[in-house]
Amino acid sequence: RGMGADHVLWGTDSVWYGSPQWQIEALRRIEIPADMQKAHGFAPPGNVAVTASAVGIQTGTGNNTILNTENGVIDVEAKYTPACSGTCHPTLTAVGIKTGSGDDTIENHGVLSAVITDSGGTAFTTAIDAGSGNDRVVLGPGSQTKGDVLLGVGNDRLVWGSGASLTGGTVTPGSGFDTFALGGSVAGSLNVSGTGPIGGMNVFTAFDDFRKEGSSTWTLTGTRAMGWTVEDGTLAIGGS
Repeated sequence: RGMGADHVLWGTDSVWYGSPQWQIEALRRIEIPADMQKAHGFAPPGNVAVTASAVGIQTGTGNNTILNTENGVIDVEAKYTPACSGTCHPTLTAVGIKTGSGDDTIENHGVLSAVITDSGGTAFTTAIDAGSGNDRVVLGPGSQTKGDVLLGVGNDRLVWGSGASLTGGTVTPGSGFDTFALGGSVAGSLNVSGTGPIGGMNVFTAFDDFRKEGSSTWTLTGTRAMGWTVEDGTLAIGGS
């Protein structure tokens, strides 16, 4: 009381004994007797604000590097179970990877997911929040990113690998000069006549600059008048 939900430290033996969910739900069901409410100034049951906040990996300010490898899985869920006295009003937030104001590098080569779950079901939230700064976000070849990718304020670069998937969300560039790059070591193709590989956005209008990096060969198909800078590897033209 008086410290806020962001200052609750929870420790369990789950590494040996399995999920502590039953312990969490039991703690939520604890009721404070009326005499203790009066003695210690606790509010009686009524309209209760319930907050569940989950973050997979979070860094502070500084130039940080976060790497989720090919076999890595970051699966974050903020869950509300109706187990409190009175009328509960849940506020749920879940973020897979969250960085601060530095020039950070975030690479997902495995599976990254962030969801909230309440009585209405499960919904994807923010998989990556790069914060402010000149950040580099890599969605590697064959990677799975489930949720939104927020690039934030700064001159950011999003690197897209062949076979990468982004579901349950889209990419939101912030203010600044933002670059979309085709990268990785696996060959791929991109149809420039469409809106790009990311659902919910037109890559070719959302970004300011287009690059080819990494050792792979990427082939452009379709038709569009635009400029590309080849930093590494090969960019083949299969369209016009």
